[in-house]
Amino acid sequence: MKTRKLMQGKLQMVAIIAVSVMFGMLVSACGTAKKSAKVGTEAQTEANLNEVYEDVEQMPEFPGGIPAMQEFLGRTMKYPEEARKKGIQGRVIIQFVVGKDGHISKARVIQGVESSLDQEALRIISNMPKWKPGKLKDGTKVNVKFTIPIMFRL
Repeated sequence: MKTRKLMQGKLQMVAIIAVSVMFGMLVSACGTAKKSAKVGTEAQTEANLNEVYEDVEQMPEFPGGIPAMQEFLGRTMKYPEEARKKGIQGRVIIQFVVGKDGHISKARVIQGVESSLDQEALRIISNMPKWKPGKLKDGTKVNVKFTIPIMFRL
């Protein structure tokens, strides 16, 4: 078995989304992925297919692209009433995996603001529709880690 080599590179994708919704609330999201493609000539094994990549030649994409994600966020976001009353705002950073089947899994808060905002950000991510999965150079669909900050502003 040949050793796989991890290469570091430039930031491959940055997508910034800003959505104004009811009650003067602004939601912004940014999907990023570091360039750390796995290189090697060995055949894909079942373990390799279940591996989670940070970067691939074709990154996962929300169905319909950024405009569709903007619409989804605007339609789905429900600013928690308690946080609104207390004037709580901030950026919740969520990390999740876009599976080789396009489903979202393993969503978690990696930087929170306040419990109700953190839970709302997780709810939004977990309710996202199936994404277009990420692919390796040879076209193999793989699991890809994705990070999105969601900004809550009153």
